[in-house]
Amino acid sequence: MHKYKIFTYLKYFILLGLFFFSLSAVGFSSWNLYDAFGIDSISFAEPVCYNNKTNVQYYTIEDALSNASSGDTIFTYVGKNPTIRKSCEIKAGVTLCLPFDGETWNGRQSGEDTSKWFDDGGNIFADANASRVKTYRKNSVTISKNVKLTNKGTIQIGGILGSENVTLSGHTSGNYCEFVLDSNASIVSTGNVYCLGYIKEKEYDNGSKFLVDSGTVYAPFVIYDYRGGTSTAGTYQKGGITPFNVYDMPNIKPYSKYSYKSKLIGYADLHTGALNLAGFIKFNAQHNTTDINIIGNSSSVITLNTENSYVEAKSRSSSNLYTTSNVYTDYTDIIVYGGAASGVMKMAIKLPTGSTTVSTQDCLFPISYRLHLNLYSGSYSFVNPMKLMNGSYLYVASDASLSIGSQFIIYPNGFVDTAYGNIAYPTLPAPNFVVDGDVRFTGAIGGFTETYNTKLDYAYLYEDTPNTSVTSLEGYGTRDKLSFIFNQTAEVTETATAMVYDNGTLAETNLEKTVYVSEANTDYFIKASNLGSYTINYHLNGGIISNETATNDIVTKNYPIVKGVSITLNSFSINNPVKRFYDFNSWRLNSIDGEVANGINASDGTVIDVYANYSVATYSITYNLDYRDGSIMSENYTNNNILEFTEADLPINLTKPTDGNLFFYGWYYNNDTSKEITQITTHLDGVGYGDIELSGYFSTVIMTSVSFDANGHPDYFTDLASYNCVVSSPSEVQIPTSIYDDDINALYYLKGWALEDGTMFDNSMESFTGDSVILKAVWGTKLKVNYYYNFYGSSGNYILSTIHYYPGKKGQIRSLADTPGDQQQIYSSDNTSYTLYSSVNKWQKDNSSTYYTPKSIVEFDSSYEGQIINLYPGYDELATYYKVTFTNTAKYTKYTGSVSMAVSFGNVSNHPVSKDNPYTEYILEGSIITINIGESYNIWPYHNTILTLLDNNTKSTDYNSRTVSCTVDRSGTISLVDE
Repeated sequence: MHKYKIFTYLKYFILLGLFFFSLSAVGFSSWNLYDAFGIDSISFAEPVCYNNKTNVQYYTIEDALSNASSGDTIFTYVGKNPTIRKSCEIKAGVTLCLPFDGETWNGRQSGEDTSKWFDDGGNIFADANASRVKTYRKNSVTISKNVKLTNKGTIQIGGILGSENVTLSGHTSGNYCEFVLDSNASIVSTGNVYCLGYIKEKEYDNGSKFLVDSGTVYAPFVIYDYRGGTSTAGTYQKGGITPFNVYDMPNIKPYSKYSYKSKLIGYADLHTGALNLAGFIKFNAQHNTTDINIIGNSSSVITLNTENSYVEAKSRSSSNLYTTSNVYTDYTDIIVYGGAASGVMKMAIKLPTGSTTVSTQDCLFPISYRLHLNLYSGSYSFVNPMKLMNGSYLYVASDASLSIGSQFIIYPNGFVDTAYGNIAYPTLPAPNFVVDGDVRFTGAIGGFTETYNTKLDYAYLYEDTPNTSVTSLEGYGTRDKLSFIFNQTAEVTETATAMVYDNGTLAETNLEKTVYVSEANTDYFIKASNLGSYTINYHLNGGIISNETATNDIVTKNYPIVKGVSITLNSFSINNPVKRFYDFNSWRLNSIDGEVANGINASDGTVIDVYANYSVATYSITYNLDYRDGSIMSENYTNNNILEFTEADLPINLTKPTDGNLFFYGWYYNNDTSKEITQITTHLDGVGYGDIELSGYFSTVIMTSVSFDANGHPDYFTDLASYNCVVSSPSEVQIPTSIYDDDINALYYLKGWALEDGTMFDNSMESFTGDSVILKAVWGTKLKVNYYYNFYGSSGNYILSTIHYYPGKKGQIRSLADTPGDQQQIYSSDNTSYTLYSSVNKWQKDNSSTYYTPKSIVEFDSSYEGQIINLYPGYDELATYYKVTFTNTAKYTKYTGSVSMAVSFGNVSNHPVSKDNPYTEYILEGSIITINIGESYNIWPYHNTILTLLDNNTKSTDYNSRTVSCTVDRSGTISLVDE
């Protein structure tokens, strides 16, 4: 055995022996064990936390969490300062609370709640130095080295926010608690974290992590130069600028990662001072609390674009133990990956005479020296006005692209702010705007731009608008009686410039409507007068990329490059594609399984094809159980549902767990207890994009589970939700309705629901029998009515439409649109015969005497269920036919006999013409008819049809050729030509 281990074991054994010896002499107490390599404080006598629901006390937080159930809160005792030594989990529905006063969670406290929480107006942080830590730190919980705390429930870290001094607002100003992470310790959260105290690292940069995979984190949003109250209204409403420039969120110190499904919300606690106007109107001081969406996938200051987007943050302060307010070297590193857009910061500000909402959409949003913003691997957009204040830092990496679509100003070196009420922006060097990737300005730009001298390839700056200067105001607001005033203290006007190489010397130049590039191993931009381009075709392989348009599954992007220059591509300035049920791996060359697309050479005119490669995604399923109505979990509990799945496993039928005689209500998604989940399918919201968390609960109440069987027509319902209800309350069941009941295209209709014995369900029933009831849909078949274009008996019937009617219910007969219309009275040329067509104004049922008036309301009795009715257009009376007489009037009379003619129709295509009345024989277009010269021929053309008969006889000599035509049209013209 290792020497050190032997020594350690012996040492602890001896100490423990002394400890138990002491117990027999002096009683049970708390002991500290010391070794040569550090101090371990272990309480053997006193509990460190308790469960507020069961009132059970625990000697370790791990044990308390292990025994907790949904709805429980584990409170740590103030002053015990316990250590979590084993990896453990906060279950869904469970809360771990670190209070700062007594044995209760104090929630979100403000300075206005009581004055005892801070001593000197709260002008500095509660942990600004060792003396204040000793005064205000009431509780400290440490997570040991390499230990992971998984949070699926809630973490509450108590603290008092706010003060009565506007130079520092919203900070932790009084009693507080803290979570301390030892080396490589971690908190992994998919639940909620309320951090009004602190999350710290035991030593600076010790490898500890705070990972937010999903859920929400709330932490103080601290403003260092809030002008407050009346200054807010004057500065924002009159001056058009934010009433602060310097802010951050310093309460979370370790490395932090916020994934796409997570949210970071800032608690702001701002103070409005007392106001006495001319001695006759007095307003009391008040606190204003508001929330700000800082990070999220919608409506946030940093709005993440895709599921691959995430934010890393790390406090770079002068001390890992204390938070200070006046060290200008302190800042927070913010690194964004995967693409994001700038959002709007909104703050509701209460004033003595009302309230106002400060929106940065209307202002140049400040980025101060306390923030270093880095953009990597994706597409970014600044859509709102922004200003980089002195001492700040903005970096665009080589694999990132940034679009700036509004006013953007980079403050100059030498900017000096004018103090108001001891508040002024510090005098610091000019901000660094460093470009190694692609930046396109489509809005107004003013200020100086540079690039690193460690560039591998090129950095690009685009300027698409002639507006290359921006003006920003600085100032403060005051109130003159009841009027707001803005006092301007500075006006900063900057023109866009970049470093260029000019005749061997470094110089600055205005950004014109052109492109500037930075060569490898240089620190300047070169104006690209000979710019070319190269093309990349991104084959998505079934994926999608937000904000990109794909054609035939390909996104094509053109990139500028200097002609004659070749660059090496190791990354791509495009967001990774997202494909449901798959994880994106990399871009490949030649095919989806080809080599990884690294080290590609590109020059002017190069066309590159890359293919998205994916792997099958595996998702986990978590089942969170709750016991209600006094039920208690027993050892008989079983749950055999699967714990992970891929797309190939879907659909997954969920089984109900059992626990003795307790009733299980069902599984629910997103805590929505109104909808039981019995099957996981591709339609379940969230499936295929991440893990699934289901909740369910047992109860002692005798319940029944009601489910629905669509009986062959599941597509007739949008959702067949199951219900759990007390067996004596069938009225609680909401009966599903068919979405196609009123659809004229649907053949079936829902008559109702039947129990398994065939009895029709009625929710006025007194009770169910059994703990599981299946209601089966009972279907009826509608009456099918076909409407025809043709008259009854026509060869080749043409259906206009088919409508399904409820038997036993009223329905409207369709109109006569697209059927033969009214005819006019037409006389022949010799007035010997004519036809009189009356209006087509009714529908005839088959070949019967039953008629229906168009648009009339008809009730088809129940005997028609499942039957088919055919309706044809009908007239009020029969009409006579045309009498057309062909006579031999040809110029040459050598030919006698019959005339054969081809039939063609005009206006209405391919409708047959009746040869004789009443429609006993039909002539089809293209057919040949024979008419004896001198005989009559009777025809019955359809409405608005032009009939033309053309002589088809062919003769050996020209003089025997002849054309005989008869045209009948709606105008009544009958012409016969025999030449």
